[in-house]
Amino acid sequence: MTIAAATRRPRLLALVAGLLVASVSAAHADDPRPPAANNSAKIQIARQKVDSGDFAGAIQWLASAVRDKPDDAGALTLIGYSLRNTGKLSEALQYYYRALAVQPKHLGANEYLGELYLELGQLDKAHERLALLEEACGESCEQTRDLEEAIANAERKR
Repeated sequence: MTIAAATRRPRLLALVAGLLVASVSAAHADDPRPPAANNSAKIQIARQKVDSGDFAGAIQWLASAVRDKPDDAGALTLIGYSLRNTGKLSEALQYYYRALAVQPKHLGANEYLGELYLELGQLDKAHERLALLEEACGESCEQTRDLEEAIANAERKR
């Protein structure tokens, strides 16, 4: 093999590999299932999607994470939050209940469930969540303050 042929071969292989990766990516671009990843990576990607307002995209990653680890209260809470923000309130409610079955004092699940109760017009149940948060983390923790503010806003609108 000549020197010129030897230098062309790696470039040709790199070009072929690049085309192969691009064609595989394009073939799966419409596939709603996220690629294989460990749960913490899936949840991290989902959090980024939530932070950017892509709740539907987050749900796909979180559904995969929950399938892999059905007792992850954090993932259950985050999928509930994402569902709530896409208007799927009854599904969100079920995920919050699942999260609280695993971890009854989960701060995020209790806050978000309280906020969902407000959306459903169930002020008394939101107050129950607030009391639980006050007991679990005090009046100055973020979740308590956020739910307290949401309740105050709901009461002003009445």
